[in-house]
Amino acid sequence: MQITAPTVVIHGTSDRMCHYSGGEATAAAISGARLLLIPGMGHDFPPGAWPTIVGAIVDNAHRAKHTAGPSEGHLLDADRP
Repeated sequence: MQITAPTVVIHGTSDRMCHYSGGEATAAAISGARLLLIPGMGHDFPPGAWPTIVGAIVDNAHRAKHTAGPSEGHLLDADRP
């Protein structure tokens, strides 16, 4: 299986559960993936990092919007008439 969706890998440099090299390897394994290493962050999403994390997710969503073809959209149940 190959991931073709725009992808952002977010990883803390102080994660003691999974060294950030794991995030680097994950991003390298996914064609076109972007890697966001957050200095000092562990295996959590502390409130101080939220603006950076949310910004990366929003940027990635914009990349997805610009790469999806007309037949690739999916409706969520909440979007159905």
